[in-house]
Amino acid sequence: MVVEVLAARNIEATDLLGTSDPYAVVSLGAQLCKTAVRPRTLKPVWAERFNIIAAKGELIFLIPVWAIRLTGKFLFI
Repeated sequence: MVVEVLAARNIEATDLLGTSDPYAVVSLGAQLCKTAVRPRTLKPVWAERFNIIAAKGELIFLIPVWAIRLTGKFLFI
């Protein structure tokens, strides 16, 4: 299956300047695909496609959005 991560909106600000450096992670089973980081935005646009192999019966996948903090740590937003 092809999964396309288009964009996000209303991302929580995670840094002192009131923005975030978000990226998305697509996961299905043990498969993980990450988008590029979009620096200093609360409305990231990715338009990235991933080819994911889905086994029969695997229909639920997750796409959480994370941000990189100034400390270098990752924060689930």
